[in-house]
Amino acid sequence: MPDRLSEHNYYAVEHYKPIHKFPELGVKYSNLFYSCGTCNTSKGTFWPDEKQRAANIFVTNPCGHQMHKHLGILHDGVVEPSSNAGRWTTDLLLLNEPSRIDCRLFYLNVKKKTENTNSELRNTLNSLKQKKESITTDDHIELDNDIAKLQKHLDETEQILSHIGN
Repeated sequence: MPDRLSEHNYYAVEHYKPIHKFPELGVKYSNLFYSCGTCNTSKGTFWPDEKQRAANIFVTNPCGHQMHKHLGILHDGVVEPSSNAGRWTTDLLLLNEPSRIDCRLFYLNVKKKTENTNSELRNTLNSLKQKKESITTDDHIELDNDIAKLQKHLDETEQILSHIGN
């Protein structure tokens, strides 16, 4: 979730492999992740032991694993684990706490409504452009103003969608 739309939470640098066990990775870029405070605190210094690794119990790494094989987000905002690592990650990082689900739902609703508005604006703009071709020159100025206003709104919704992300 984009941090600007996320929980009222601070963000920090998370060490995927804890520095107390891997001091040589303390400042290694590939070991550093931008993380919300809840996830950072919940993970703490966890690193799977041999038995956990054998059972595929680990915190998923967004740069080292195919996340869709471990976690998914349902339409109701719930994170659905699909592997032992996904279940472990979901439980350890408290991904399905009610406030986090509510935040995801808000984000998903904002995104959907913005996408719908964007689609409606695009359709209306295209319709006006087609009408412009069939009207007299005197009516072009008013129609051009309407088209410019719609284009501005369309640009704004596209900017919002680009900030929201995929």
